[in-house]
This record gives sequence, C-alpha cells and structure tokens, in this order.
Amino acid sequence: MKIGIVGCGAAARLCHLQGLTHDGPFLLTALVDRVLSHAVTAAEHHRELRDADHPVAVLTSVEAALPYIDAAVVATPHATHADVAEQLLRAGKHVLVEKPLALTPDECTRIRYAAQQGSATVVPAYVRRLFPAAQWVLDLLDTGKLGDVVRVTWREGRPYDWPLLTGFMFDAPSAGGGVLADTGPHVFDMLYHWFGGPVQLIRFEDNSAGGADSEARATVRFGSVTAEIEISRLRELPNECVIHGTAGSLTVGTGLSASFVHLDAAGHAVGQGPVPTSPRTKDSWEGLFHGQFEEFHRAVKGDATEYATFEDAVTTVNLLHECRTTSPEKLSRPWEARPGQRPDPDPDPAGRVAVTGATGFIGAHVVDRLVAEGVSCVAVVRDLARLARLSHLDPRKLTHVRTDIRDVSALTEAFTGCDVVIHTVHGSSGDTTEQWSVTVEGTQAVLDAAAAAKVRRLVYVGTVATYDTADVRDLNEDTPMLPTRANDLEYAQQKLAAERLVLAAAKKPEVVSIQPTVVYGPWSPAWTLGPIRRLVEGRVNLPTGDTPGLCNAVHVHDVAAAVTTLARAPHVDGRRFLVSGPEPVKWGEFYDAYRQMLNLAPPTGYHGRELPDWERRLYSDEAVVHCDRLASLGFRPRIGFAEGMTHTAEWAHWAGLLR
Repeated sequence: MKIGIVGCGAAARLCHLQGLTHDGPFLLTALVDRVLSHAVTAAEHHRELRDADHPVAVLTSVEAALPYIDAAVVATPHATHADVAEQLLRAGKHVLVEKPLALTPDECTRIRYAAQQGSATVVPAYVRRLFPAAQWVLDLLDTGKLGDVVRVTWREGRPYDWPLLTGFMFDAPSAGGGVLADTGPHVFDMLYHWFGGPVQLIRFEDNSAGGADSEARATVRFGSVTAEIEISRLRELPNECVIHGTAGSLTVGTGLSASFVHLDAAGHAVGQGPVPTSPRTKDSWEGLFHGQFEEFHRAVKGDATEYATFEDAVTTVNLLHECRTTSPEKLSRPWEARPGQRPDPDPDPAGRVAVTGATGFIGAHVVDRLVAEGVSCVAVVRDLARLARLSHLDPRKLTHVRTDIRDVSALTEAFTGCDVVIHTVHGSSGDTTEQWSVTVEGTQAVLDAAAAAKVRRLVYVGTVATYDTADVRDLNEDTPMLPTRANDLEYAQQKLAAERLVLAAAKKPEVVSIQPTVVYGPWSPAWTLGPIRRLVEGRVNLPTGDTPGLCNAVHVHDVAAAVTTLARAPHVDGRRFLVSGPEPVKWGEFYDAYRQMLNLAPPTGYHGRELPDWERRLYSDEAVVHCDRLASLGFRPRIGFAEGMTHTAEWAHWAGLLR
C-alpha cells in the first residue's frame, strides 16, 4: 500500500521513517509539511535509510497528497490531529494517528464519523503496545502469580532531549499541554491495556504557571487498581512501574529495553533479568516502528490485531481531557525562589526584555525572575528541547526565538521591540576555537543586533574570573584585569575579550557588565552538579573543614536579582559590577555542605594532588570580593550561605541527585 507522512518533524524522521526502511507492508510515496524544507529533509533522510531511490512526492498540503497515497501517518501538532485525520478519512485514506489521537472527546467523535463516511480505518499510534514488557506483563498478570493487584506506581522522567524542528511541544494550546500530552497517553494506555476499566480520575497535579506542564502527577483508578503516576521532562526518575499484588510485586522498566524484578509476598526474589521478547513484540527501534506499520496494515485489512484500537485511544483522550479541564493542584517548582525571597510583581514593569541563553543555567533563572516581576520576555535559544525548563511559564509573558548567537539578522529581529537585552551566552561545547567564536563573536553579534534594534540597554553577564587575583586580598572593580594572552582561548580569556567588546560599546546602546563569583544553586553545572557528581564518584580530593582559601559563593537567585536590578538602574552605562554572596566562606565549608547533603563523611585531610594546577590555585586564593558598587544602587545579596545550601539541597533531593 502507498503511504504518506503528514508532518515531517522529529517523530517522522526518528520514528516513522525508521519503520519504512524495509519493503512491505507500505511504500512511502508522499511527505507533507507546511514548511517545505522539512519535507525535503525528510525525503533525503528516507533515501539514506533505504539506500534506494524511488519517487516520493514532497508537498505542503494534504489535498495535494491525496492522489499519491492509500494511507497516511498523521504526525502534526496535537491540536491539528482531528482536522488532518478527518480530511484524510473522508477521502477514503486509512490513517495512523500519532498520540494523542485527539485533544477532546468531541474531536474523537468527528474522527469516528469521518472514518465511517470514507469507509476507512483509523488506528492510534500507541507504539508501546509493542514493547516487550507490554505483552509479558499482561501474561504474568493472567497467571495470578501476583495475586490480586491493589496498587501501581509509575514514575517516568528524564531531561527532555527530543531534536525538535519547531517549539509546538511547549505551546500548551498546540500540544494539548506539556508532559501530560506527550508521555501521558503512553502511560495511560499501557495501564488501561493491563488493568482495563472503568477509568476514574481521582486526582491530578501539574506545575504549569499558565504554560505547558513539565511535571505532572495523577492518581487514576483502572478497574479495581489504583495507579499513582508521576512524569517529568526535567529530571531523571526511576523510569519503572511497580505493580503491588497480594502475592508479591513486580518492578519493570518503562523503556523499550527493560529489566524486571519479581518478588514474592515475603520480599524474596523469584525472578529477575531482562524482559523476554515474544514474536509480536520488538526489541529494536527500527523493528518497533516497522512492527507498528505491520499492525496498522492488519487493522486496515480487517485482520485480528492485539494493537491499540480506536476505542482504546478514545478512553485515553477522555482521561487526558479530564486532567486538563479539572482544576489541577499545583506542584512545587523547587528551583524557584523560596516564598520569602520571591519578588513581588511590578505594577509598572519595565519594557520587554530579551534574554540570550535563556535556557542556560543563569539565563533561565533570570527569565524566572523577570516573569515573576511581571516583565515580558523573549527567550533567545539554540536548542528548542531545552525550552522544557521554561515551558511552564505563562506564554503571555514569554515567547522564544531559536537562532545561532552569531546570526546578527535573526538577533535583530528577536530584539526589535525590546527595551533591554540580557546576554548570558558563552561557548560551552566543541573545541576552544568554537567556544571562542560563540563567546566573543557571538557577543559582537549581540551588540550589533542590539544597536540595530535600537535597544536601550544591554546587560552582559561576565565573570570574576577575568580579574588578576595574584597577591590580591581585597577584590573590587578597580582590581587589574588579567593580561591578554596570545593564543589562549580558554574560558577566562574568552570572557575577558567579550567584556571588552561590551564596555567599548558604551552609549551604543547603554552597556553594563555584571560579574558573578562562584554561582551555586539549582542546575548550577560547575558549582552544584559538578561537586555532587565528583563527591559521589569519590575520585577527587576536594577541600574540607578549615582548609585555607576563600570561596566567594553566591546563590543564583541573588545573581538573577542583581541582573534585573542592573536592567533598570540609572547611571550604569559602561560600568562593571561584581556580585557575590553576603559573606565569604572557606572552600572546605563549601564542599562540606555538599558532603552533608550526600551523607558523606569529610576526609581526614586535603592535599589536592589529583587536581589540575588552576584548581589548586583557585582553592588557595584568599581574596575577598567586595560589592560596594552594587550596594550603592541599593542592591545587597539576601541569601546567606546556610540558607542557599538548604534551598540547593531541597532542589537536589527533588532532582534525584542525593542518595
């Protein structure tokens, strides 16, 4: 049968085209996307996968594709599934619809009627029905070895990394929500497959603040079984389902390749290992989606299939719709400021603000702060997948632009209409030449674009690392900067060169540089995630106790507050401002705070022999950073070290980083 794919985004490229690499039961004859280049790229990818060249029509409308196809995959944004499926079904084309089948029960009714009108078949693409665990768990339940199932817990999550072509997955109206609309259909369908109905929603919670949820919890009754479900786009969860029965329990992974542990009622293992496969299940990505097409073909021919049916998908859509339309309780967002530190909305907020690197560590916290203050933001990003970090925010206050930081034209368009640009980007991937290009050439592009867009002020996020601290005990903005070192492309020299570009551009627009010290807190790659990882691995001897050397640590929320202060403070053009915490702490105290989080005993001593030279020098530095210049604007850091580490520990526990 001839088949087309409507919607040539990541799902088409990474999933459905993989299933069409071999002959039968379908031959790809059309690729449709409203953005022609997406369809062209998909066609090229298909030719590479098949290592063959057969005619594939590349089109921008469903109507144009109808003469080329007998069936189609609908892989468009969720809110369009019903409209696209209806058009195809009425024309007599069989349809495989990506999850969720639709967003509302009424849309399901429309799809059912269109299928009847066109005498065509519609099948939901609930591909997890072909995971090895899907049938194996069902068979185990049928044996009665678990007794009567009384409770299920399903916890699935990981940092979102799908290679998106558009940002629709983070637009609640287009996607029908966030992680609930993305992962939820698979989870709900599998539990319904195992335990049946009737289905009753007992409780639903998410973390949306007006945007697309990135965390969700639901309590749902499937038949006589109560399921506690937790899903996330932000953190690594156990990615397992635990089925509790009167005669034992079963823990099974939720992925394609899964392991299991079967315990009896006394807690003794009676079986464990990889989940076995069966002839109808698949254990490879390519095989999985080829198998989905085989099941679709069986359904089209009217043959028996164990795959999800249209009515199964309607049950899931009804449950998803009930979750969305209920008044969900709100989950905490533990990376945000604690109640006593949250800013009050400004009754007269500043004009629009663009933030480069808006999904990075400091950039994302700055966006959080600005939106909390009531400021409208433009998030300038490189990787759309990382928008998961911001997707919960109210889209009336946050829009996004995807571009390379060196693209002056795209940046100018993004900055137009903005009063302030906050520039947080530095090179963090590739070799040092690429990093230098992103940090330095990217900063020049931001300056050029800000001037072209007539932005009033640019706030540059620099670093204390650009100062020459040799033999310095009291460090302030008058301390000499590092000398320029030819052919040195490392971080400090990158940031030094970029800051010089910024300050040389004073008045074109106004410019100001903020120079944070050691920034720790939720999602800090260098000074929270790094220390936790290193201490857990136990590979590095790090300072402890009263080891000499001062750490001028500052919590990221104080940095974000300082940035927003400099976005609106008067008389700051062409100036640098250091920002550090309320008090310096010893490096040993800094690392011991992480040891305490991890319940690790401090080492008996510190020698640092395993450390690189630059790090040993850093830990021996006794310079105290003074922030008097920032204080003269009325800003003082508010988060002491003990309070900051308490907040960091709360976040780290939520993130699953602590034992």
